[in-house]
Amino acid sequence: MMDTRTLIVMNVMFFALYAGVMLVNARIIGGSRGAMWFAGSNLSRGGALLLWAVVGWRLVPLRVTEALSGLLAVAGLMMLHRSFAELLERGPLLRWVQYALLGAMTAATIYLLWRPPDGPVLMVLVCAILGVQGAVIASVVFRFSGEDVGLAGWLTGAALTLYAGINLMQAMVTLRYNTPDYPRAAAAMERVWLVGCLLTNGAVAFGYMFLSAAKVRVELQWRAQVDELTGLLNRWALKRVAMREIQRSGDGAGARFGGADGWGRVLRSAAEYGFSRGGGGGGAASRGGGWAGDPVSGGDGADSGQSWGGVVGAMRTGVAALDGS
Repeated sequence: MMDTRTLIVMNVMFFALYAGVMLVNARIIGGSRGAMWFAGSNLSRGGALLLWAVVGWRLVPLRVTEALSGLLAVAGLMMLHRSFAELLERGPLLRWVQYALLGAMTAATIYLLWRPPDGPVLMVLVCAILGVQGAVIASVVFRFSGEDVGLAGWLTGAALTLYAGINLMQAMVTLRYNTPDYPRAAAAMERVWLVGCLLTNGAVAFGYMFLSAAKVRVELQWRAQVDELTGLLNRWALKRVAMREIQRSGDGAGARFGGADGWGRVLRSAAEYGFSRGGGGGGAASRGGGWAGDPVSGGDGADSGQSWGGVVGAMRTGVAALDGS
């Protein structure tokens, strides 16, 4: 089994590797959302682990090294939260929790440096806060990992949950520093913590890259379906909607779809509905009014469900007319 020093070095190396890969990936793609925060998070947590590794070298006072390491680790998790929030387009969701935890960590660190405790209280505090931070980030990823990101979101959230659990276990083991078997339990838990961090951080890094690729794919698909000038669905998108509705309506309509004017009648029913919702007839819609509720054309967002539902309803009406003719 690898010793503690080797595990620490491996964690630090992989932190630096993930940060570099994310920066290169963001530069190639053209500015991935949250990539800079993700890279900063890895560098900050790698620096915290490196400081923790040099505690035994006595280069700086032990209390100062532990304090700096804890602050860097908590700040790194805060940046990780921001990177996922920006990637999933959630804005400041639960960011106040991260700020509050960082503020509590800073205040506690200053107090413990001023009045040093007898036991590893700072270690318990750092692990507990890291566990809470990991749980908060996991909740954000779970909550907003919809169908557009698929399995990557769930696996990333699971890795973050495991990371939170490992840190809380480390805090609970450290609380037993007065018991006779603490040195043996602490040494074993330290290896488990390092191996767990190595695996979960790798899963989170790959999950973040998969989520970034999924978001780019969704954005490209959206742009392929909407005319950027008018904000209206283009012919390809309308054809997809029409074909889906025809398949739902049965084979009779599908057979008539390829007839003389079947295509035109179905699309015309949807277009007339969309233009009327845009306000002012086809001319107004073609000048950029679009369908109400269309997020691209700037319609009323509160009415988007009714608008898109009306367009699909118009499609079904056209299909029913074909089926009954």
